[in-house]
Formats: sequence, structure tokens, C-alpha cells
Amino acid sequence: VRLEPGAAVILRATWDLGGLAGPRGELAAAARIARARAREAAVRRATDLFFARRRALVALLLAPPASSLARADAEIEVDRLGAELDALTGGLLSRGGRP
Repeated sequence: VRLEPGAAVILRATWDLGGLAGPRGELAAAARIARARAREAAVRRATDLFFARRRALVALLLAPPASSLARADAEIEVDRLGAELDALTGGLLSRGGRP
């Protein structure tokens, strides 16, 4: 500045902060993969619950418990499995899905 008072130097630096976390699209792809894995796990769990409920219903129909208390427990278990399945599927069973 003392030698040439009319000269100015400008330095600019820019950063793409989004690129620091990962390349464009990588975070979105990772989120899609996580959602797909969660959906796959939910489908597996719903399938297990559905068939556990079916097995409990068949057992209740083909070999009903002798005592009233045992029968009530078996019916409550069927209801519990149905409620858990409804919670997982957003009420699909109670809205008219297969019993």
C-alpha cells in the first residue's frame, strides 16, 4: 500500500460444504437404502406376525383348550398378535385384510 497506493488485491475462496459430507446424491442414496432396509424388516416382521396369528387361530379352532381360562388366554394371544400386526401395518388387518 505504501509503494503503490492505488493497487488492491482481492482474494476469494469458496467451499461447497455439502461436498464435504459426501458427493452429491450420496446422502440421498444412503437415506433411500436405509428406508428400503427398514421396509424390508417391517415386511418380515409383519409376515411373521401374520402367520403366528394364523397358527394361533388354527390351534384354537382345532384343539380348543379345556378350561375357560386357557381358552381366554389363547383368544387374548390371537388379539395381541392382531393388534401388533395392525400397529405395524397401519390398521390393515382391522380394515378388512385377511383374518
